[in-house]
Amino acid sequence: MADTAAAPSHLRPERIRDAVVAAAPALLFGLRLALGVSLALYLAFFLQLDNPSWAGTSAAIVAQPVLGASMRKGVFRLVGTIIGAIATVALTAVFPQDRVGFLLGLALWCAACSFVSTVLRNFSAYAAMLAGYTMAIIASSSIAAPDQVFTLAVARAAEISLGIACGMVVMSVTDFGHSPRRLAASVSALVADIGAGVGDQLRGLSHLDRRDLQTRRRALLKRVAALDPLIDQTIGESPGISDRRSTLRAGITGLFLALSAWRTISVHIDSLEPVEGQRQAHALLKHLPPDLGTLLPQRAEGATDAEDLVQRFKTWESAAATFRDADGAVSTSRLGLDRIASVLEGLNRAVNVEILLTDSRRARPINAVPQRLISDVLPPLVNALRVFAALSAASMVYVLTSWSAGPTFITFVAVTVILLSPQNEQASSAIIGFAAGSVLTAALAAVIKFAVLPNHEGYGSFAAIIFLVLVPLAALSTRPALAPVLIPATVNFIPLLGPTNLISYDMQSFANSALAIMAGCIGGAVVLQVMPPVPPATRTRRLVGLTLADLRAIARHPGHLSPDRWRSRVFARIVALPADADPADGSSMLGALTVGLQLMDVRETFARFGLDLAAVGEVEAAVSKGDLADIQSRLDTLRRVVADRFGDANDSVAISRLLAAFREIGETITNYRDYFGAVIR
Repeated sequence: MADTAAAPSHLRPERIRDAVVAAAPALLFGLRLALGVSLALYLAFFLQLDNPSWAGTSAAIVAQPVLGASMRKGVFRLVGTIIGAIATVALTAVFPQDRVGFLLGLALWCAACSFVSTVLRNFSAYAAMLAGYTMAIIASSSIAAPDQVFTLAVARAAEISLGIACGMVVMSVTDFGHSPRRLAASVSALVADIGAGVGDQLRGLSHLDRRDLQTRRRALLKRVAALDPLIDQTIGESPGISDRRSTLRAGITGLFLALSAWRTISVHIDSLEPVEGQRQAHALLKHLPPDLGTLLPQRAEGATDAEDLVQRFKTWESAAATFRDADGAVSTSRLGLDRIASVLEGLNRAVNVEILLTDSRRARPINAVPQRLISDVLPPLVNALRVFAALSAASMVYVLTSWSAGPTFITFVAVTVILLSPQNEQASSAIIGFAAGSVLTAALAAVIKFAVLPNHEGYGSFAAIIFLVLVPLAALSTRPALAPVLIPATVNFIPLLGPTNLISYDMQSFANSALAIMAGCIGGAVVLQVMPPVPPATRTRRLVGLTLADLRAIARHPGHLSPDRWRSRVFARIVALPADADPADGSSMLGALTVGLQLMDVRETFARFGLDLAAVGEVEAAVSKGDLADIQSRLDTLRRVVADRFGDANDSVAISRLLAAFREIGETITNYRDYFGAVIR
């Protein structure tokens, strides 16, 4: 019998099948993007719009591999477009015949929008970007005819809105989305991992293992911060959840609070003698819900996922109340009881998110007023300055050269710098990729327009050619290594091609327009490279320092911040930490959060019992100065004040909780002595 050679491994059927399955999502995204662009261009041609390419370009920009991202991006792009169009009309009214004044106003408006986009996050930041460069888009046509600015603003807004609508419709009817499932799975995994970490902490591990737990806790802090964009995507895919977003945000806050409480437990146990620490840890562990690793009670037979989650919520709520109400005559026991209760309460907020995503009717409503906080004013100011400088330079080139394609050049400078400036340390690769992608797609558009399109007639042939270009570009742009080059190549293909109802094959006009677009993209990239963003180390140092400064302000001026606002401020800064920040920085900020909250609680309790607030003021004064030795001394004074007033009657929950607060403040400051004693510059 003849020998049969084995097929090469890469040609085996199972390998081919796996490759096709792996490539399918990217190819589907490419098809959706191309379909949205083709539909937008068809309708723009049918409606005889002035500049159909903006409709096609908007459809390409809106398309995202994740449905929720596409829907949210489309909505916020529409909002930003309307704001930008109104602002353009208003600016033209202020400078009707003053080109220099108008261009200066354009630079200032785009800088202001860049500032806002850096302050905001996710798709609300994108709306601010759109409000900025929409003015540049409209100005590219209206600057030569200011008397027609209103008509041009309406036309550009209509073209962009048409593209947005087409992109959103195509994505919504071809993709059912999976962001709610991803968010639920991520939250569930975090709940399990935090619960497992707390359980391991209480089981009493070796010193080496405790260091490993610290590393795990800090890694979990980053994972919680990374949930923010996934929440936005979930809201985009589930409009019914949009009015319950406060419940989603509360769940993320709960995870932060659980991590903060775990940190306190770890610091407290480490501060005790080993035998005593083990005794207290085991005492707490005995009363926790079973199986702390997953914190899952036994599921009732036939129960649904939603019923199981609701039962878990009730079990933990009851357990947390039990810990809160338990007697704790010794301050160290009270501290452990309250922090375990905090862990359960924080995790329960996250469980409530799982319930909301599984069966929204069963979720407990949480009403909270969202707080927009500026984590640090320096990065948005620097980005605003970069945008202003880039547009001022581009405007100067236009005024000095009177370049016919100058307005297009200014437009693409604006698009480049506004989009890329908030990316901070990720912008370097994006800047190079943006420039390379613009050159690549310009060459591709030239080949298509002058070598392919003249040999084909009709919209069907045109759409087929568009598909052959956009599908592979968009599909490959989902690969992280290729994204910096191929995302701008995909988005800029349609404006470079410049499709119109009656296509012009004027090589000189195309070259002029293509040169303006490429020069705008490359010029904007050069300005961003010459004027770098605030370095990650500086941003981290400022965020950590600003948190400490706020803590000292709270100590100097009681009532300066409410507990909720203090929590929101610290959590916003943790989310704003650069990706490569030392996890210990986030842990230090949680320590500052703990001290601030306990100082507020101590002052409130002293006032309620009629105790000497001057003694609390002395502790606050020591905290505001960063005098660690004085802080410990003043805490001892507070203990004596409580002892003098209540004697041995320290077994009430309120008094034992007060004593526990003194201990928690002292232990936290001792554990982060370098941070709390630092000199703020």
